[in-house]
Amino acid sequence: MFAEAILVACKAKGMAEVAGKAGIARESLYKALRPESQPRFDTMLKVLNAIGLRLVVQPIGRA
Repeated sequence: MFAEAILVACKAKGMAEVAGKAGIARESLYKALRPESQPRFDTMLKVLNAIGLRLVVQPIGRA
């Protein structure tokens, strides 16, 4: 579901533009974000950066 949401954002921004900013081929971007794929973490970080987003991990409370 996460990759699907990122795909929607990429399409809104323009797949070619996002792929260029992420430093990957447009076809590779489509492959990485298709439902059955398991994209590499570094690829997802590059794509998120290209669309102006950042993945943040925060504690949800005291352990």
